[in-house]
Amino acid sequence: MGKRKINFEIFLTDNTNHRRNAKNEIKKRFRGKLKCLFNAENPLEEARFFQMAIRCDEREAWDIARSMIKIQGVLDVDPDVEDDSNNIPEVEDELTDGRPSPMWFHDNIKIKEAVRYALEAFEKGEGGFSGTATGIRMAQFDTGYTKHPEIREIRNELGYNYVYTLLDRIFSLFRGRPSERDALDRLRNFKPFKWAAHGTATAGVIIGRTTDGKSGDKEFPDRADGIFPYVDLIPYRISETIISFNCKMAHAAHQAIRDNCKIITMSHAGLLRKRSWREAVREAYEAGIIWVAAGGSHVPNFGKIWLYPARFPETIATSASTYENKPWEKTFSGKAIDISAPGFDMYIPFSRKKGKFKYRWSEGTSFSTPITAAAAAFWLAHHGENKLSSLYQKGWQRVEAFRKVLKDSSLKPEGWETDKYGEGILDVEQLLRTPLPPAETLRHVDAPQEAVEDLSSEEEFEEMITNKEITYLTCREKVCNKHHDDHGLYQQVMDSASEKTKVKISHVCDLEGEEKNEQLKQHVKAYAGRWGF
Repeated sequence: MGKRKINFEIFLTDNTNHRRNAKNEIKKRFRGKLKCLFNAENPLEEARFFQMAIRCDEREAWDIARSMIKIQGVLDVDPDVEDDSNNIPEVEDELTDGRPSPMWFHDNIKIKEAVRYALEAFEKGEGGFSGTATGIRMAQFDTGYTKHPEIREIRNELGYNYVYTLLDRIFSLFRGRPSERDALDRLRNFKPFKWAAHGTATAGVIIGRTTDGKSGDKEFPDRADGIFPYVDLIPYRISETIISFNCKMAHAAHQAIRDNCKIITMSHAGLLRKRSWREAVREAYEAGIIWVAAGGSHVPNFGKIWLYPARFPETIATSASTYENKPWEKTFSGKAIDISAPGFDMYIPFSRKKGKFKYRWSEGTSFSTPITAAAAAFWLAHHGENKLSSLYQKGWQRVEAFRKVLKDSSLKPEGWETDKYGEGILDVEQLLRTPLPPAETLRHVDAPQEAVEDLSSEEEFEEMITNKEITYLTCREKVCNKHHDDHGLYQQVMDSASEKTKVKISHVCDLEGEEKNEQLKQHVKAYAGRWGF
């Protein structure tokens, strides 16, 4: 493991004096530049999230975090350690024959019936959707956009790029726009191949338009459009892949709030519960932003949802359903899931380098998420801003009103397991027809108590960082390095761990052979539950 610059996200106390002393001590001890993590509107002296880049290797990063957390006034530290998500194995197409019509998901969620009902309501003066552009802004957190003609109406001029290199900055001098405002997918990540142009694929199910053969794909022509192309979809490029440990989701969330986005669609996931993510989701919830997040899929032996931000109760977490209105066999499940929507046998656009625009079949909660987000936009447009604002004085009430109506209106097939796959399957027509709930009947979500607030000693804070390291290493080996059968998991984690963490693991895993793997997993699960993971 070579040395490189690793960013440390640092969360400080709300005590002004302790916060000021902590910042001075961090700068003195670690000799780095302490920067505000976000472009916060609060004065710098009131900011609580900071970032410092320190040159070190991965093992040293966790030792530095343990030292940093001991400083009075520091409540949490998250090192942005190496991201191995490019090693996630490629997922092959499940079927080659017998697929449904490429437009099947339009029919299953009753989008045509919903449009018909909404237009009739508009004619009667009882609805706000006229069949034209709504002006509702939706933030898309993904790999960025491409110039695929299917998504030609994406609002790329409003987008942001949080994945840019020095070369991108140089090129921006010739493009005439700052690289951080150009969320163009560079299509660098072709291992696994399908992750490239992921943002194009997920955008296609929302704002896709007929291309009239302009894609040039003769084998798989354009045969499916987006379900609600009347929304302003803004791309925020937070990663080059769809699972990561250190993407810039929190940065994008703060920007989306400032950009007055009403909805966030996030077909991307992180395996760790970072404090900056936790606070960003909470802030969006209080602001009334409907945040739809992918519950996850594909990874064997990870059946229950353990992905962020979908695990946070403020989000609308989705699971994937099939043409037959059944749960897809590889979708994640669990009590955190709110709703299911089409996500298997999806006909979607994607791009390749040199302007080659294609179509293909794909699958995953990556698609049930934007479909649900599009339904949320339709719901907002139908009821109108004035009506919703008058009914719901607090931002979170709007989110909870949508969640309740979404669940109450869902299709519930016989034998549907609500404790695994949400209340049912998305039905957009019934979503619009279902009456809005009174504000007094809605309840603010009970987010898990921040366990960090209960810590009182340096040893407890240090233990927290050690457990974070164990959790990170276990997740990385389990998901990225193909240890799905757990064989060798313990040894791989031990080989990667810092010295202090090795001691901890050896105490936790005191049995022999393969039983060490199970002890390691149980320790991670216990820690995850205790700390709100």
